[in-house]
Parts: sequence; structure tokens; C-alpha cells
Amino acid sequence: MAQKIIKYLLVFLLVTILQSTVVDAFSIQGIKPDLILFFLFYIALKEGPVWGAIWGFIFGLTIDSTYTPLQLGIGSFSQASFGFLAGNWGDKIYLETPRSKSLFLFSLVIIHDILRYGLGRIGDCGLAFWHLLLTKTLPAAAYTAILGGGIYYLLKRQAEKGYIIGSLKGKEEAGRGA
Repeated sequence: MAQKIIKYLLVFLLVTILQSTVVDAFSIQGIKPDLILFFLFYIALKEGPVWGAIWGFIFGLTIDSTYTPLQLGIGSFSQASFGFLAGNWGDKIYLETPRSKSLFLFSLVIIHDILRYGLGRIGDCGLAFWHLLLTKTLPAAAYTAILGGGIYYLLKRQAEKGYIIGSLKGKEEAGRGA
């Protein structure tokens, strides 16, 4: 268990560094994929809703304290909710194909951003929330979902060929008998 926690923390550190540096090179008119949410999505599907919520809280608190300390707690809540929903609904939805995983990830990123921007904009004009939703959330959710589905497909294919040690079969596929 301790090895898994250390592994997830190290990968989170790597993903955070990539999100802060390399992902900017892949932005399209300021829209960037959210690698941290994709990694949380993977953890939640693999480990379940409780661990998804715990890791979401840790990731959100870390990001809030680093980038948006004035809104401390909003990211923790939205990412914990994201992790819980991904882990909880992942058992109940058919997610065998990268396309279905991408659509599920797209939906969860929208829910995450509605929580994050909705709570962060309490008291503001409603137009600002809708503007963010239409101009940032929907394109970023689509970008994250497409990239995430592609990454998952490539990882799964490499694991099937034996190039990746271990298995991508976690809670998500073991529950279906795959």
C-alpha cells in the first residue's frame, strides 16, 4: 500500500510539472488539456470512489495552495467530487472502449468545472459563469477527453503487447470479469 501511495505521489508530481510546462506547447487558442484530471480519472477507475475522493482532495488542495490560495478548498471539493463520481459511476457504466472512457471523462470534467467555477463565482454575475463554461470548460473538456482516450488506448495496447509491466486491469475491469 505504501508503495502505491508513493507511486501515485511521484506520478502526480510529474503530471503537475508536465501540466505547468509542456502542456502549454500543446494549447490551442489558450485551451489546454487537464492532465491532472485525467490522472485522477485513472486512479478513481482503478481504485474506486473512496480513493478517488481522497486523491482528488489531495490533488485539489495541493493545486489550490499553489496556484489559487484565495479560493482554497474549492479545488479540493471539486476534485474530490470528480474522483468520487469517477470511481462510483465507473462500475455502473460500460467503459470498455476508449471512446466510452472519453465520453465519461468529458462529462466528469464538465461537472468538475461547474463545481469549481460555480463555487468560485458565487455572488458574481451569472454571465461570467456561462462565459467560462462555454469558452473554457467545453473546449478543455473535449481536449482532455480526446487526449485521455488516446493515452488510455495507447497504454492498454502497449500492456496487451507486454511492453508495460503490470496490468491496466484495476477495479474498473476486474468487476466485469475482463
